[in-house]
Amino acid sequence: MRTATLQMPGLPDGGPDGCAAAWDRPPRTPGVDNQDLFRHTFTIPGTDVDVELPATVGVRVPLDLEPGVYEVACEVPGHDFMTTTLQVQ
Repeated sequence: MRTATLQMPGLPDGGPDGCAAAWDRPPRTPGVDNQDLFRHTFTIPGTDVDVELPATVGVRVPLDLEPGVYEVACEVPGHDFMTTTLQVQ
């Protein structure tokens, strides 16, 4: 299983505690684990990817993206500083 920690600049520890993505099988369906005490979203602007991440819950995020680099953002009001990039190969 491949895993990648999603770092969100601007937070004291660099991101929500334990917010991580894990790929364990095709098609691309990473599991995003929000271990933070607050809800977030996993949103890729310009795509259909916009998934609610409830507090302390992990969810599967189906991705049907062409190879490239994508911006990932949290769309919760006040979380505009929570962005990162996702590279699809």
